[in-house]
Amino acid sequence: MLARQPKSFSFADCPKRWMVVQHGRARWMKQNRSWVEQVSAGLADKLERNSSAILECLTRYETWGTAHDEIFRSIRTLNGIAREWQYIRDVDQRLTVASFLPVNQPLYGLTLFGIMPALMVRRVEVRPSWVTADVVSDIWKRISVPELESRLSIRNTERRHFTRECASESDAVILTGTYATALSVARAGLKSGSLLIFNGSGVNPVVVMPDADLGRAADGIIRSVTYNSGQDCAAPKCVLIHSIIADEIIGILASGLRKMNIGSCGDPAVDIGPVARPSSVTNVVDFLTDHRGEVVVGGCIDVPRRLIHPTLVVSRLDDQFRFPELYAPVLNIGVFDDPDTVMAFIHSDRYQRHAMYASVYGSLKGDLLKTTVLRDETVLDHEDGNLPFGGWGTEASFVKRSGEPPIRGPVLVSAALSTVGQGGGR
Repeated sequence: MLARQPKSFSFADCPKRWMVVQHGRARWMKQNRSWVEQVSAGLADKLERNSSAILECLTRYETWGTAHDEIFRSIRTLNGIAREWQYIRDVDQRLTVASFLPVNQPLYGLTLFGIMPALMVRRVEVRPSWVTADVVSDIWKRISVPELESRLSIRNTERRHFTRECASESDAVILTGTYATALSVARAGLKSGSLLIFNGSGVNPVVVMPDADLGRAADGIIRSVTYNSGQDCAAPKCVLIHSIIADEIIGILASGLRKMNIGSCGDPAVDIGPVARPSSVTNVVDFLTDHRGEVVVGGCIDVPRRLIHPTLVVSRLDDQFRFPELYAPVLNIGVFDDPDTVMAFIHSDRYQRHAMYASVYGSLKGDLLKTTVLRDETVLDHEDGNLPFGGWGTEASFVKRSGEPPIRGPVLVSAALSTVGQGGGR
């Protein structure tokens, strides 16, 4: 979507000097592709060979299951870089990039928004979240390769300092976080013609209809809600269930959540570990206080250890239905009688701002406005590091050149970077 479309031309129409330059660029591009793929494959191999050490780093922050998944996704993305060559070949290697990493998935975030861009441009400076700063630094020490030592640097500094010292001077800025943070960074003053690549979050509801495979739906819901102890931007903020099958699937979900093991992230048997941010505990306490009569499972919170037991909350899907981003293992269910209620919810302004994906199990008719429908699968199943990801909601994801309106939709970093320099961007 964001890549430059190739123009048809004939060398007969071009000046001789221009032809020489283009022929030289073609030879350089071929050599560059070999270098990119070799370095990327070398990183993937090093990551696999050092997976035990990487696991030790990651499990200081997240569960073993999440850590294994991060390693798998990172290796898959690095090995799949050739799938992005149609964009990488048009990226100007003189570019500089500043990247604000997400608070979750320290390895995969570094791979997507640090390592991958560093394979394409002259310099990438990344700022990890304060929550994962030590983990990210330790991981990079273990998997860094000489070819990227001068291209990728990690800056453990405050956000405002990173914005002023790095982002404001870069050709492109990658930001994964809240829409408010994106606005704050943009207002701080970015370089003229620079590109802001924003990855936000979506509501990503799961909808379960009467003809759904309830076992399959329940498995997908539990995996999504408890992934990384609930700390994932792509996790469903709500699960919408038809009243005809509500009791049955809620029973399946309740049974599954009760079987979850809770404890330290360093224990391979643990499914749910401590949440990283104290604010997550506060938000869950407030949410459960407001829904104290609707808690079916869980609701127990060990505040000092930041351990939130898997919790299931059931209420009606109506105009008062709330779906905050809790960043915790809380399954927020809204029960409905009429599919039109789901469509009204999807078309509401409070949903549309965060429109991204909807996982639909069973038959649901109608236009899910600005929403990518995933049939019988979750966002976790759908996500692929070499393909665009995101949504069309105002606060979901976009690419914005300074001084121009944002282009909303799923984002792929290589595709976005391939546009820098077009339309007066450089």
